[in-house]
Order: sequence, then C-alpha cells, then structure tokens
Amino acid sequence: IHTFLPVLSRKEPNTWLILNEIRNTHPAIRISIPKISGTALKNYFFEGANQLEVNSFGISEPKQGIETACQEIDLVLVPLLAADLKGNRIGYGKGFYDRFLTDCRKDSIKCGLSLFEPIDHIPAEAHDIQLNQLITPHGIISFR
Repeated sequence: IHTFLPVLSRKEPNTWLILNEIRNTHPAIRISIPKISGTALKNYFFEGANQLEVNSFGISEPKQGIETACQEIDLVLVPLLAADLKGNRIGYGKGFYDRFLTDCRKDSIKCGLSLFEPIDHIPAEAHDIQLNQLITPHGIISFR
C-alpha cells in the first residue's frame, strides 16, 4: 500500500491513522511512502517516524530506506483537493501523482481520500489518471 503523509496544516486527511492501524493490525502488509526526487516521486518502504524529514514543501518524507518499485504497489492512497463523480481529481498542480500513477500497474487501485463529497465535473486532460475509488466521511464511492 502506498500512502501520502499528510500536511495537517493544510487540513489533509490524517493518513497517520490509516498507516498506524495497518501496521498494528496487519503487520505483514508493506507500506510505501513518497519522496520527491526532481519531478518524480520515488517510493520507500515505511520503517518508522525516525526515517522521516520535512522537505521544502513542508511534507514529511523518507531520508533513507529501501526503494519500492511502482509495480509492487497494489493500492495507492492519492492526495487531492477535489474529485468529481467520474473519478477525475484536482491535485496540487505539480503533476507528481499523475506521473507516479502512470508508472503503477494498470490493476493497482487508485483511491482518493477527501474530506468533501465529489463535485459534478472536473476537466480532465489526456495524461490525467482517474481514481478507482474515493473515500469521504460519508462513505466509499467506486468509479467505472
């Protein structure tokens, strides 16, 4: 499972709760976390909070660790600002997750986390990768 680490000051969903629950109840599941590397995301197996440092965007990321191949990831928890009823999303505008999701397996599940319900429509471009699911405080929405 790949998860982003939240920037709580931006009021992002607190993925620490998910990460800790998985580690406590399903220790055999490997968790991968992102690190910005140029214009790409590299992924590293999560080893613990002592592995982390805060980058120039204010995001905690691994300073060292074992890299995770994109093809090994079964589920991606995707950060977003908004999603629509078709699974299109608006991120933070840097394209890190669009490039990363392109490298993931076609059958890996792309699941957005949002504190808000989806809106009617978000314009999508050819390079945009749609979500398979969206988790909101009111439930799980599946697309396609």
